[in-house]
Amino acid sequence: VCDGIEDCSEGEDERSCTCAGLDKFECRSASGKTKCIPKTKVCDGVWDCMDGKDEMQCKACPHDTIRCHQEGKCIPKISRCDGIADCKDGSDEAGCTCRECIGQHWNTYMCGSGSHCFRRDEVCAPYTICPNATKADKVYCAGRALRGVDWLK
Repeated sequence: VCDGIEDCSEGEDERSCTCAGLDKFECRSASGKTKCIPKTKVCDGVWDCMDGKDEMQCKACPHDTIRCHQEGKCIPKISRCDGIADCKDGSDEAGCTCRECIGQHWNTYMCGSGSHCFRRDEVCAPYTICPNATKADKVYCAGRALRGVDWLK
């Protein structure tokens, strides 16, 4: 009842739902109906509501961390733009500045589009994985591939 899942054939178990007094949090299910989730699932870093309402207006992350956009979990700031997606949505690797990218202890590569950092040992597989790859990104990966060819030595 009022869990966003229609258990009854006509869906009557999901009509006129209210979560008040149930120690529950109210949001919308994928079908657009009211859904009641346990308050323990609010601000837990997992979207239980279709629109992510249960992860909005949560307390800020500690000062040395950042929040992943979609899942809402807090990760160490040092993980931002390090070439490793720590957030499921990759938000910790998107919109990186050149300074953030080169400031990492990893050997990172900043894509020509200027928005993504990748670890140098992973950016060419064997072709560039940069989104909207520039000519420079393609040449960089071609050069790395050719360095491994014996007949060029």
